[in-house]
Amino acid sequence: MKPFQHIILPLTAGLGLLAGGVAGYLKQSRQQGEAHTENNSALFSEENIATDAFSIKLFQQALEDGEGNILVAPHIVSRTLSHLEILAGGKTKEALQALQLHPSAPPRAAEPGSISLLAVDINVPRLDSASEIISLPFSENVPLSLSIFNGAIARFMGKNDAQYATSEMVTGRTKLLAGAVCSFQAKWDIEFQLNHSRTADFESTSGSLPQFTQMRSRGNYRMAQADDGSWKAVALQMRSDSLVKSSPMVLIGVLPSGSARNFAAELTPETVDEIRKKLATATPEDTLVEFPRLELEVRPYDMRATLRRMELKSLFDSDTSDFSALTPQKIHLGAFIHACEIKLRESKETRVSPQHNLDSAKNYISFSRPFLWFVTDLSSETPIDFIGLIEEM
Repeated sequence: MKPFQHIILPLTAGLGLLAGGVAGYLKQSRQQGEAHTENNSALFSEENIATDAFSIKLFQQALEDGEGNILVAPHIVSRTLSHLEILAGGKTKEALQALQLHPSAPPRAAEPGSISLLAVDINVPRLDSASEIISLPFSENVPLSLSIFNGAIARFMGKNDAQYATSEMVTGRTKLLAGAVCSFQAKWDIEFQLNHSRTADFESTSGSLPQFTQMRSRGNYRMAQADDGSWKAVALQMRSDSLVKSSPMVLIGVLPSGSARNFAAELTPETVDEIRKKLATATPEDTLVEFPRLELEVRPYDMRATLRRMELKSLFDSDTSDFSALTPQKIHLGAFIHACEIKLRESKETRVSPQHNLDSAKNYISFSRPFLWFVTDLSSETPIDFIGLIEEM
């Protein structure tokens, strides 16, 4: 098992890139908000549960592909699929609509930095600012298209020399390529200060006790637990210097009473909704939180196999795919590239805390055994940004 500084998503979709060529955009918007969230039942609607259903299904597909630590970024995957829905017709559009991705919802001020890419080798105009489409002379200038695609992802992932697509992966039949890439680094509202971190043991699934860097912070956190005692959770609020305010982003850490993997495999949208609701209505109290320092990465890979298992086969089938809203030509999606990274570590700017004695807090929660975590907010109908399962250190 590799250390947290270099974790790769264990999905088995092959890197068979059939095409390249990209137009993309980078949007980074952040928000600074208050911890208070009103008890409003409208915030926890059927639409919210439907949106979480896609995120959870994507996460559970990852669970089936291997043991160990899992990381998926449903928000950016959902966003790219929403763009494809705009271009699709017939059964292809119906399959995407069945996911209930809410493509018309405006971007959140708190969403992580993301880039959504689509490219075609046919002469079409950019449809609108939400679709990120550009036509490239792909069949005529493969090196240029590959350079644009590789450069966009490499720069965003901070790996300028990486080559994710090569000319050997290109065929003349490829017409459309999609990508979903995101990167996020937490800024804590209640800071984890570097001088409070320590080395601790992790009770891993394998039974070993590897050591890890444990961040520690004391402050007024929202905590909740299931009525049947099957889980307990804490909301770690994030902040930014953005002047735009909306529902605050949080990292939700969930400690199941039993196996974290079994809990993840049986996770439902209703359970996620319950966790969000209980945390949103909880009163912040003096709490000591111990959480691992994490730097996680999903290297670029082709998600076609995963999406096919999610009833999206028509996107990739040359006979049944329908992108008639884009072009009358018979085209199909040649690849769906996904990559993400997230850094959860101590704050760089250290503030003097009035609560120097961490261990005298009223409440206590320690993530020193397998657990689930989400990056999301407590009230929006947007997809969950990240879902992770930590089993090993």
